[in-house]
Amino acid sequence: MSSKGGDLGNLFVLLSTVLNENPPSYRLKEGQKCFDASLKSWKNNAMTLVNLGDLEREHGRYESGLDYYTQAAAQSPCVTCEGWYADWVAVPREESVAMASYMCGLMLHQLERFDEALLYLHRFEFTHRVSPAVWQQVNKKNSNSVSSVDGPVTRLQGAVSQPLLKLLRKAFSLESSFWRETDYASRGTCR
Repeated sequence: MSSKGGDLGNLFVLLSTVLNENPPSYRLKEGQKCFDASLKSWKNNAMTLVNLGDLEREHGRYESGLDYYTQAAAQSPCVTCEGWYADWVAVPREESVAMASYMCGLMLHQLERFDEALLYLHRFEFTHRVSPAVWQQVNKKNSNSVSSVDGPVTRLQGAVSQPLLKLLRKAFSLESSFWRETDYASRGTCR
């Protein structure tokens, strides 16, 4: 094995991943040291950055985790890579950047930084997202703005836009062809 940054960096990623599988606290610190050594050897190692983001997030350090994910998501793809470099560096980096982008979008929603999350959602060509009103409700411990009905249903004011609400009400109205064409009333019953 050569001592070039990529080879040594990959070794540290492998070691840190193994050490962080349900680690006791001393092994967690060992894993952190390996990740840090990986970044010293290969500064922009997206896989290491994602693993550090995971480590921070899983231990309640959300802003720090988000910082690592953001760094990984900022990596550019390798467009002219071929051979072993494509297989061992470019493809894993592309997958890590995608995971980091996903985690940025998710965490920014959880942190109620909805506008910042849009950049990451657009990378996946999403056309819809869970309403900020839903995220805010999920993040609240107790709320007086919620009306509950019998059962596990919660109604959230403004969870969908008015045009979408109008469309949904039409699509699922009692007169809608949906019920007849799907034979919804008989689903799950023996005939």
